Amino acid sequence: MLRNHPNPWMGATDYKKPQYWNGSAYADVPGAGAYTLAKNAYDTVAFTATSTTRLRVLLTGPGSSSVGLLEVRAYGS
Repeated sequence: MLRNHPNPWMGATDYKKPQYWNGSAYADVPGAGAYTLAKNAYDTVAFTATSTTRLRVLLTGPGSSSVGLLEVRAYGS
């Protein structure tokens, strides 16, 4: 789950991408679905179960704007 700061440009959902360590490099998590997007609420995304030792969220801002991430929660099945 990703919790967003409610900025006006957050109508786009392609600025955040969960990635995992595949042993030699970071790769996009497989099977990532669409994100929910609601002000002051956790955005959630489900993806195929993945075994890894590292997890990150790649953030891409629009133009010269900054981006931020308040919290990440990852749950196993």
